[in-house]
Amino acid sequence: MVVNLYAASTVTAVAFDAAREVAGADGGPGAERAAESRARAVLGRAGEPGRLHLSWAYPSTDADALPDVVELRVQAESPSSFLPGLSLPLSSVDRTIRVRLERRR
Repeated sequence: MVVNLYAASTVTAVAFDAAREVAGADGGPGAERAAESRARAVLGRAGEPGRLHLSWAYPSTDADALPDVVELRVQAESPSSFLPGLSLPLSSVDRTIRVRLERRR
């Protein structure tokens, strides 16, 4: 269980860093690719495409149609989920990180 808590904390921290990085770059596919690449590198095997899924969105939170936040949903399997026959709590991570886009108001 400690391994799963550590994995959840690490994945959440890496996802926050990725979302913050994209928000600081005003979003877009290029910023997403760079942030995803760094996140996967930091997580090592846990960041492999079959184990870590990242989904980006740019919702508007006010009356205009412009995006106001970067929203990153991260889904990952904890290391213990790869142990056959062993079911532990927190064996998967599903988090949504929201960071305000940095732009002039």
